[in-house]
Amino acid sequence: MVIPIIFPVYWLVVSALQSPQTVTKLPPSILPQTYSLYFVKKVFTEFGIARFLWNSIFITVVSTILTLAVACLAAFSYKAYEYRMKETFSKMVLFVYMFPQILIIIPIYLMMSRWD
Repeated sequence: MVIPIIFPVYWLVVSALQSPQTVTKLPPSILPQTYSLYFVKKVFTEFGIARFLWNSIFITVVSTILTLAVACLAAFSYKAYEYRMKETFSKMVLFVYMFPQILIIIPIYLMMSRWD
């Protein structure tokens, strides 16, 4: 059950670490005899993937920190203070969490289909 998921990732890594001559050889070798960083070097130098990786990591870290800050402040407010409709708000949050995230596609599709 896991092999169809793991094998493509394994093949990607093994192919990236082989020389160009070894990758194009037929029949392909599942366990390579020699390793080369040719393709890895090419991706980082010619395509500038290092910048893309840095952007992704930066956005992930910043958004995680901001989300944690807002969530901590909201949790403190919810726990420390009493306010009107606190129980209703709590039930609404629970109600939203009960549905899978993929269901948001339905109203988005309906909204966008009306735009033409």
